[in-house]
Amino acid sequence: MAWIERETVTYKLEELSFDDEGKLAIHDPSRVRVIVSGYVYPVDIGGWCYSKRRKERMDTTSERCAIAQVVPDSFRPERVKFIASYLEYLFSHVKTGKSEKSLGGHIGQFQNFLVWCDKNAISALDSKDDFVNAVKKHADFMIDKIRKSQFNVNTASALQLVVFTAGKVIFNDSYGELFLSVRKIRKSYAATKVTEKPDDILARTTLKVYQDLFEQLSDFVLEHQVFPKKVLLEHGGFSAVLIMTKTYPIPGFGGRLIGLPGYYDPPSSMKSSSCSQLSKQR
Repeated sequence: MAWIERETVTYKLEELSFDDEGKLAIHDPSRVRVIVSGYVYPVDIGGWCYSKRRKERMDTTSERCAIAQVVPDSFRPERVKFIASYLEYLFSHVKTGKSEKSLGGHIGQFQNFLVWCDKNAISALDSKDDFVNAVKKHADFMIDKIRKSQFNVNTASALQLVVFTAGKVIFNDSYGELFLSVRKIRKSYAATKVTEKPDDILARTTLKVYQDLFEQLSDFVLEHQVFPKKVLLEHGGFSAVLIMTKTYPIPGFGGRLIGLPGYYDPPSSMKSSSCSQLSKQR
């Protein structure tokens, strides 16, 4: 199985060309990448025409991670029409005044659905009937996962809503009849994780520790201090020493934090020692 990198063309959504009937006027939608708010790199939507796709690399610091390698024999010409309609859907989403930022979530969710289809319903984008059947099978799959506590019901509900919305627009389902036979997944407020309000004293203490840490690290950076760096965190009866060294640097940070065990009260000699003396002790 040979993986290749095909030629692509990158567009902004507002730069996509359309004919007088509002249809996408691009010769080969399978080569299209679009710049979408919320994504660092253009999204390779044209790559969806291939059922076998993979990222060239996982390093997200390089644009190469957003370029899909494909298997040429996995190209499905039946998907080209759907991809063109999906691009029209994205364009209309923005032109009707909806937030472009919300597109990022929509595209990500739809990609999750498509990945499932590539393994379980490869003809999903070939026709309207194929799409509905795939959505039906996908709903049954998610419901089974929910019952086994392997999938959050609210996540499944959001994903299904994204797929429903795209399908209704692409197949001109003005009356909402397209997915009548599909089992609906309803959002559950009982499944929503609610963050409890922290105790006022705990919140104040935590913020004070973070502030002390931030101020000492800021001084370290702005004053060009040298390693090793001693950071003293002290509040009430709690004292801790953190030592930053150049051993095993974290990319983009330049040092490592080594925390001594909690509720550790360092000797007075250590508190007063210089960083170099402290380094020798360690």
